[in-house]
Amino acid sequence: MTMIDGKKAKEIATKFLEQYNTVTDTKVVLKGNTWTVVVASGFENKKLKQVKIDAETGKILGYIPIN
Repeated sequence: MTMIDGKKAKEIATKFLEQYNTVTDTKVVLKGNTWTVVVASGFENKKLKQVKIDAETGKILGYIPIN
């Protein structure tokens, strides 16, 4: 079973969110079999968003705006 690494998880989340906003910062954490990527987007009014990614398949499991 091959797992994706944090760099790949960050890349997936960034490409997903860049469809809608400019990504300015990211934080990546692995919990169990799920990568959680917290992304700051926008320049002046930064918004935080959280993307959950399956560590085995690289599929996006969920997306939550934090603020």
